[in-house]
Amino acid sequence: GTDLSAVLARSEIWLRRPDLDGYTIQLAALPGTFGVDAFLAQAAAQLDASQVYARHSVYKGKAYVSVFLGNFESHRAAALVIEGLPAGLKTNRPLVRTWTKIKQDTQP
Repeated sequence: GTDLSAVLARSEIWLRRPDLDGYTIQLAALPGTFGVDAFLAQAAAQLDASQVYARHSVYKGKAYVSVFLGNFESHRAAALVIEGLPAGLKTNRPLVRTWTKIKQDTQP
């Protein structure tokens, strides 16, 4: 499903993989949970829903839900996908991140 709890649960399982490596696209870091469901629905409608991930994080004392797309072997492969994203999904300035660093993000 694309509801937040299902995506978060699936993402945690993914992040626990011992061989977790590579890159993903951070589509957005949304403050709190406001608008997250709508964003996930939009992303799932325009992309492969099974490739959408989400995780709670804390940055500078504020809670966010980060939404990620895909798993890529190279920075370049992920960057090319960003270029081809629908305009509506580029508004939050997507960026390429490594799964290793995402695992180190501060959790609430």
